[in-house]
Amino acid sequence: MSNCLLCLGSAVPLGVLFLSAQPAKEEAFGRPTLQLQLHVIDVDYGDQNVHGAGALLRGEPFELDVAVVNGNNGPRAKVESDWFNRMLLTIRPGRMFEEAAAPAVAVSCVEPPEVIQEADVEDRGDHLLLGRDGYRYVRCRANPDQLKLLRGVYTLRVEWGPGANVGAYPDRFHQNPPFKLEFEFRDVSTDVERLDFDLHMAYRAWRHRQRGDEALEYINNVLVREPFSTAALVMRAEIQAAKGACREAAADWQKAAQAMRTGMDVSDKRTAALAFDDRQQIATRWQGKADSSCR
Repeated sequence: MSNCLLCLGSAVPLGVLFLSAQPAKEEAFGRPTLQLQLHVIDVDYGDQNVHGAGALLRGEPFELDVAVVNGNNGPRAKVESDWFNRMLLTIRPGRMFEEAAAPAVAVSCVEPPEVIQEADVEDRGDHLLLGRDGYRYVRCRANPDQLKLLRGVYTLRVEWGPGANVGAYPDRFHQNPPFKLEFEFRDVSTDVERLDFDLHMAYRAWRHRQRGDEALEYINNVLVREPFSTAALVMRAEIQAAKGACREAAADWQKAAQAMRTGMDVSDKRTAALAFDDRQQIATRWQGKADSSCR
């Protein structure tokens, strides 16, 4: 007699286990959160009582970085490839937690938005997959004059709009609340505000875009009025060093170190607020740069 469990044309040994096919488990995706950054630079000479993320001076570029970030603590996040067109970016006057003094208006980009930074992002055509630490930042350049911004405090808000197709990409892990950011918008109407404006424009030209000649125009404007401006001297030293002008760079580092050590840059409120020991440490570091510039 054949040793089988069920003889239907072929024998199956008793020792063989029957395994049923299991369907593959579908991956659960979270929806990424929206975040927002505003490019602002510290105020040196003007009012140090700055509200929110910082002060933007009229005439400066109004640059906003909007990001999708995987905040799901493990699972991958999934979002439409054209997510930037599916979110709402608005601005209104007033502080973040105050009742709105006026309706919010949409912020539009005056140039095509551009991806400036990303990590752990997989493009699947109609959607993106963000790994555990995945993110993508997109820069939007807006126009304060188009938005009719006046001197005061404003709140920016970014959230998913009706076109985000949330039903197709459900948020399984959190509710994705709006992201808010508060900042101060200032006019340039006083001498100290003009000093800050020139420093900000120099900083953007040099540190953001490596345009030394453009930055030098603003830096020299500052040094005509404030010859011991440490912020201006340090940037000029960096530019001179990048050009290979080591003696000129050394002279600026030396002058900046002297001004920091002795408090000669008396109009710079941010520098004046530093503790004595902190000033000495910074001065020593800059002096070291001066001593090593032409080696």
